[in-house]
Amino acid sequence: MTGASDFRVSGAFTKASDSLGVIFGWAAVESIDGQPYIDSQDDLVEVAEMTKALLPFMQGDRKIKIGHDGGAVGELIFSWPLDDEITKAFDISCPVRGVLIGVKVDDSTMRAYKAGKLPGFSIAGKARRQAI
Repeated sequence: MTGASDFRVSGAFTKASDSLGVIFGWAAVESIDGQPYIDSQDDLVEVAEMTKALLPFMQGDRKIKIGHDGGAVGELIFSWPLDDEITKAFDISCPVRGVLIGVKVDDSTMRAYKAGKLPGFSIAGKARRQAI
């Protein structure tokens, strides 16, 4: 294992609620129909690891930016890990294992999302890569 390095995880927006001003989508996907999902950086992001990474963020300021730059355009308000244990415990039928999030955004960001200018979430941080 090497020292921590920068990483980015991307997930597609799935649904928006106009009445709430919230965009929902996957922060990370571990598998689809039981098959590992390899992201655009050739990484497999495990639900347990993403959940650990999101915990301090959820306890902190939770501010969201566009492209990791500029001022805050929203706040992460929902985070729900969907692993085998949780889907079984809550009797949830879903082919995806990953972490769902919901982001409350300002009006300008919601308009950009509706216009197709914002395809998904991008989460940046530091992690140690481990060969599997």
